[in-house]
Amino acid sequence: MNGSKAYLEHVAIWVKDIHWHIRFFEEVLGMTMREVDGTVEEPRQYWTLGGLQFIHNPNHDGPEGRLGHLGVMCEDMEAALAAAQRYDVSEMPQGRNWLRLPDGLAVELIQARPASCVARALDITRVRRCEMTIVDKYWDDANEGDECVSPAYTVTKERILAYADLTGDHTPVHVDEDYANASHFGSIVAHGLFGLSIADGLKTQSEYRFLPGMSLGWTWDFNLPIKVNDVLHVKFRVGAMRASKSRPDWGIVVLRRT
Repeated sequence: MNGSKAYLEHVAIWVKDIHWHIRFFEEVLGMTMREVDGTVEEPRQYWTLGGLQFIHNPNHDGPEGRLGHLGVMCEDMEAALAAAQRYDVSEMPQGRNWLRLPDGLAVELIQARPASCVARALDITRVRRCEMTIVDKYWDDANEGDECVSPAYTVTKERILAYADLTGDHTPVHVDEDYANASHFGSIVAHGLFGLSIADGLKTQSEYRFLPGMSLGWTWDFNLPIKVNDVLHVKFRVGAMRASKSRPDWGIVVLRRT
């Protein structure tokens, strides 16, 4: 591959009962959600932190838990595809980056974004050092495109009620179970600003974080209700960044969060 590098980004598994698998890997192994296709209640695909992808297919006629494909993150996908031509592989209908190996194994090649740095992900020494200590970043330690996923947070009724008491917002959909159950939400939901507050708190618990500074503002969309037993995490990405005009030794960083 002409010196280019790659790593296993995810393992895709066909399952008939996706909820059973989600519960097993969350409750037994603590592997929380990284991304979902569909909704948490009715997921079509579900990715865990740790690289598992479950693909829901109730009509699948093979054994439960059959391997679907391997997702491989490449430093240089074009170099990998060129090198693959020297082997007995065939292109799959999904696209030229999908390869079928002679024994039937399917491999999806994914081009890494420049800032994701495959070489850094493969640096075992660096990973071990990061596990020992987490160093807060100055703004110019960051690179545009850097990404991180926070730890998980489980929503409880007690936490929603505590937030209502803290803020004085006792709107019935947040505190009155009978009222909330009869509403279009169908259950008690957390305050919108509860979600925003938790998102900001989870950011400070992430391995990728900055030295204390100040927040200059928020643009935040409330897309879905947050309910009891929901497991939340924040995925954030470093967007635009520049030096401060008023304080030359300070910097302004835009964090795009989901």
